[in-house]
Amino acid sequence: MAMDRGGRRAARGVAVTGLVAGAVLLTALLGAATNLLTGLPAIQRWVQAQSAMMLGQATCGLVLLVGVLAVLQHRLASAEPAAAAGAVRDPLPPAHYGRIWNVAQPVASFTGRDSELAALDEAVRGGGRLVLSGLPGMGKTQLALAWTHLRAADATLAWQIQAGDRLTVLAGLARLADRLGLAGDTDQQRARAVAERLSSIDGWVLLFDDASPSTIRGLLPARGGTVLLTSRNPNWAEVAVPFEVGPFPPAAAARFLTPGAAAADEAAEQLARRLGYLPLALAQARGYCAATGRTTGAYLADYRRLLAHADSDSARAAVTTTLSLAMAQARRRSPAAGQLMALLCQLAPTDIPIDLLTAFPDLLPRRLRRAAAGGRPGIDALVTVLAELGLVSLGRPGLLRIHELTGDLLRDPAGSANLGGGRSRAATNRLSAIALRLVCRAVPEDFANPATWERWALLLPHAQVLADRHPPVTHAVAMLRLACGRYLYVRGEHATAARLFTQALDGCRRLLGERHSDTLTAMSNLARTLHDRGELEQARRLHGQALAARREVLGDLHPDTLTSVCNMARVLHDQGDLDQAGRLHEEALTVRRRVIGKLHPDTLTSMCSLARVRHDQGELEQARRLHEHGLAARRAVLGDLHPDTLASISNLARVLHDQGHLDRARRLHEDAFTARHRILGDRHPDTRASAGHLARIQRETGRSS
Repeated sequence: MAMDRGGRRAARGVAVTGLVAGAVLLTALLGAATNLLTGLPAIQRWVQAQSAMMLGQATCGLVLLVGVLAVLQHRLASAEPAAAAGAVRDPLPPAHYGRIWNVAQPVASFTGRDSELAALDEAVRGGGRLVLSGLPGMGKTQLALAWTHLRAADATLAWQIQAGDRLTVLAGLARLADRLGLAGDTDQQRARAVAERLSSIDGWVLLFDDASPSTIRGLLPARGGTVLLTSRNPNWAEVAVPFEVGPFPPAAAARFLTPGAAAADEAAEQLARRLGYLPLALAQARGYCAATGRTTGAYLADYRRLLAHADSDSARAAVTTTLSLAMAQARRRSPAAGQLMALLCQLAPTDIPIDLLTAFPDLLPRRLRRAAAGGRPGIDALVTVLAELGLVSLGRPGLLRIHELTGDLLRDPAGSANLGGGRSRAATNRLSAIALRLVCRAVPEDFANPATWERWALLLPHAQVLADRHPPVTHAVAMLRLACGRYLYVRGEHATAARLFTQALDGCRRLLGERHSDTLTAMSNLARTLHDRGELEQARRLHGQALAARREVLGDLHPDTLTSVCNMARVLHDQGDLDQAGRLHEEALTVRRRVIGKLHPDTLTSMCSLARVRHDQGELEQARRLHEHGLAARRAVLGDLHPDTLASISNLARVLHDQGHLDRARRLHEDAFTARHRILGDRHPDTRASAGHLARIQRETGRSS
């Protein structure tokens, strides 16, 4: 049906185009006739005059017809498709966005799933939502990746998102929003903008890996293309159609173990049966045989020997046994490869940037430190060993992943003995501490800079997993939570930021005491978040505690103390206590002028904050003088395009507006909006605030720009 309607729409477009062309040709002919009449002898002037008048009228009519038909043609070509159910939707226009893909390739050994691929074809025919569910190790993710690359290769958009937690889902959808040019002040808003946009178009695939109903609730497009989810949870009610992914069929499993052979031998059939036809165990066995040159018969003998010490009836025992053989081979080929695998399994079962291991070689264990001394090639050689043995999978360039079940088994000290690693709980804790230090060092310090946000989104799941796996909170864990909270705060995720700040504050209090500088920093960040969430009384209490402690410990003149003074003043301002807010801002301004100078950025911040209080107190002339002085100083110190300079322009414009100087206020608002749009982007809250101020004053002055 969609193809028939599309054909009729195209036919209408062709018809209108033909009418336009015909009208243009007729107009040209009439023009030529008019020119011919212009050259007739004088004795025919009367005929010429009458004919020219008639031809002129006809020409005007045809020109009008050309214009009407051109508008009709444009509307047919660019009309936005209806979003209601049953409405005609266009594919995602590749010429506008380009091809948008980030879906990783399936493992090179992917095969044996022809029946499942065919069933998936039928299940997703015409689009819809499908959840591939099953136990760990069944190959859900690989099946979804393979289907996307084999069956949806012509899709304009195919986007893969790690969906283990909601924040990671929001970050993944926010990155897609950037590619689609969709606006939103927070990841939540941008994620919903993606869902709304994709609901109106066809020809796309979204892949949510390791999802649960809570992590994707409210974020899926209502209709349009295809949504694939992988999950261990089979209970999705009306969210998606279930698609159970189970073990390999016996014959396919045996053929999988003997690639290139005309037929599977008896040893392959027996080994496949002993492995329970489990895809993860089969992949590790196949990788081992390919890497070592051993036959399936020899591998089967090794497997039987090891399995005698395990529960042979469980799928977990099958993976434990194949994993033991793979790890032993990895250590034989390179002891550093085994150490790398033990370190990687401390991280989250999601994309791991390989450069995490090369950026800080001084933090690595001894063997890995030597391998990383030569840079990326040394680590890449170890990763290749692990990938050949089926221990890690390589996806997008520069990233690798470990299967969750593999990581669980290797991370468990009790299971480590069965795997031949011989690691104690203390050794596991040391590796976890190394991973924690790597991530602490790797997370960008400039969390407010949008250029760092993609890196933050990649590292955030690992930071959260490592912090949560350390029940006895260390100082490093507390500071990592503080850093994650700051990043999430600037992204607008204030609820999660408040939780992380609370955890960081609790940890710092317990480890460092109430008056340590890190404790007070965590307290101030939590208070600021509560302030922005409207919890003014609690924010005031915490800012008061931080201010009192900093006055006592650091003194009245310390920069952190003055920051607390300003924070308290802002809360009081928003609570309506303008007099006390003004006194605190005056105090900070006086001290900062004396200690750090009149032109220091912090001094100028105090001046502008005081000006805002004076504005709200109705002291417009004093507010104007302060803002003008602050703006001139910021232009000289920071430059015309610094965000603080633009804030001064906007604040001065608001005062001028209230004083009745509308033309000058409008020009300043135009300057602020233009610069913010260029520097900060149209999604930034400051840009949107400038747009609102400008629209208001344009309505009042009857002018637009």
